[in-house]
Amino acid sequence: MDGDSAMVEKLISAGAEVDAANKNGCGWGQLCGFGDRGDGGSTALHLATLLRHNAVVEKLISARAKVDVADEYSNTALHFAAATGDTALVQQLISAGAKVGAADRNGETPLL
Repeated sequence: MDGDSAMVEKLISAGAEVDAANKNGCGWGQLCGFGDRGDGGSTALHLATLLRHNAVVEKLISARAKVDVADEYSNTALHFAAATGDTALVQQLISAGAKVGAADRNGETPLL
């Protein structure tokens, strides 16, 4: 799955802040059926990773998105990549410097 990488590239070229955190609106909680839960602190990289939009993830990493930004539950994009089982995304994030030992608020790392 690629998402709309062309639109992401246009937004980045126009100066969009790649690490902007979602405070309201659609976040991973709504995408996963949890209502409003899980929206705080989600970035484009979190959502692109969760939705397995590999091309968008690559564009965001190329635009220097911070790979270790944590959401309100201390999940990083690598937590989401590991949860999806997408080994290409996991490798992509690790290659970009994601910390494999980053613990979420329950003390779980992407390796667990």
